[in-house]
Amino acid sequence: MRAGSLVLALHNLDLSGANQVLVNIIADQLRESNVVILSPKNGPSANRFFEAGACIRIGGIKEKLHLISDVILVVCNTIMTADIVCWLERQPMPCVWILHEFWSEAQIAEQIKMRPHVAHINLGVVK
Repeated sequence: MRAGSLVLALHNLDLSGANQVLVNIIADQLRESNVVILSPKNGPSANRFFEAGACIRIGGIKEKLHLISDVILVVCNTIMTADIVCWLERQPMPCVWILHEFWSEAQIAEQIKMRPHVAHINLGVVK
């Protein structure tokens, strides 16, 4: 087991491709790791994460994150977690933001415009 907790900060626990990607990673690659799922609300994906070996905490991500003393990395997924990524820039915790939206560069730029608090982030687009 790896020392420390890998935290996945999710927008929600709904059934979605974004959540299923992380379930697959946990089940296939991180089964013996300390994985903590943080989500502001419960949903049907919670059971999938639990079955893959993660523990789940429901509530405010910022508040719950401060209760985990051994965070080694926070992974945020989807553009909906942009506010958490910006907040984490000011925290002593490393963060990775995975945007796996099926959008063009123009659509991503438009989504960023809708979230002015992330306008300073330079996004690399994988094609």
